[in-house]
Amino acid sequence: PEPPRQGMVCDDCKSKLSVISAPDPWKSGSRGGGGGAERKIGENKLLRKGIRSNPYGNACKICKLRVQQNNAMYCGQCAYAKGLCAICGKQVIDTSMYAMRESGNVIHQVRDRDDSSFKSAEQIAREKTQAELFEHLAAIGQTGRMPTRGALEAAGKADLASRLTETFGGLHAAADALSLSKRSLIEEAEARRERKQQAAQRALEASTSASASASASASAS
Repeated sequence: PEPPRQGMVCDDCKSKLSVISAPDPWKSGSRGGGGGAERKIGENKLLRKGIRSNPYGNACKICKLRVQQNNAMYCGQCAYAKGLCAICGKQVIDTSMYAMRESGNVIHQVRDRDDSSFKSAEQIAREKTQAELFEHLAAIGQTGRMPTRGALEAAGKADLASRLTETFGGLHAAADALSLSKRSLIEEAEARRERKQQAAQRALEASTSASASASASASAS
């Protein structure tokens, strides 16, 4: 059997549950009705104190996803799967003898599956290349900056450079996809451009000098 789906909070924490912007149906002692269950006409419920939700609040201690309750330690799925109070973490129900449905623990079952069962070969190759690159950057102390092809080849990572180019379509595209700085790539491109300009200038000067020498020889003869 399955455990009954309740609020997954203990009796002590029921009073800490968040409420929605709209008031609860009127009754004596209603939380949404105010001190004497009084309601203001035309009140903006989103600006009312005490009932605003925080979608960017705490993260679940198990799956690290955002929780649904403002004061919660666990999300609804993890609290249901483990039989815990979502707010204080106290054991609410023993689930060891229950047949849990996949929907109650879907996140953890997906994480325990083999990557090849739900990821494409291209995605697996991309993630492997990314992990190897980040490990290399951490080892050389250049975290956050995309290295140049020359730097990778000098460090014995020519294969990594080739896989980055093949997987992402180039080092610049890889830097954009992985949110890495392209400063080294830009500096290398500027240095290459400057060398080409200097070579072109020397070739032009040599050509001008040769033309001048040829003209001088023709004039002398």
